[in-house]
Amino acid sequence: MLTLNGFTGKKMLNEENTFSIPRVSGVYRLYNENNKRLYVGVAKKGDVGNLRHRIQSYRQKDNYDKKNGHPEKKKLREQVTKFDFAKMNIKDAREFEAKTKHSTPYNRNHLIQKDLPNGKKKNYFIEEKHVKTHHKNGKVSFKKSVTKRKGLADYFG
Repeated sequence: MLTLNGFTGKKMLNEENTFSIPRVSGVYRLYNENNKRLYVGVAKKGDVGNLRHRIQSYRQKDNYDKKNGHPEKKKLREQVTKFDFAKMNIKDAREFEAKTKHSTPYNRNHLIQKDLPNGKKKNYFIEEKHVKTHHKNGKVSFKKSVTKRKGLADYFG
């Protein structure tokens, strides 16, 4: 059952609850045991990448070495206990994610706050991407890249 804002209520991340998730596009949110939102993700319609597949992936065990698996998920998976989601088209889902993911600790776009000499603070966003490559032998590799935004030289050295 959907709430007024389109999201289901928070559910425990377990086999029973993830099995009932529809295979459609939408947005999902992951929470810890204290109901702190940790991650906002987008799912697209299809066999792979739909809401059920994406949320179930947080219950799986991956190889966390640098060449395989999802290294950024390791710490997140240790903390996730609950989830919710909303079905929506992919365009709306990406827009919702872009507006909300900056306040979550495990999304790849992070907010850095810099203290200015006049006592004010200035917000900057840093975008990290894991470029995913599928190899002919079936392995998947990730390469991390960071977008350096103007004015952030002090944070990148």
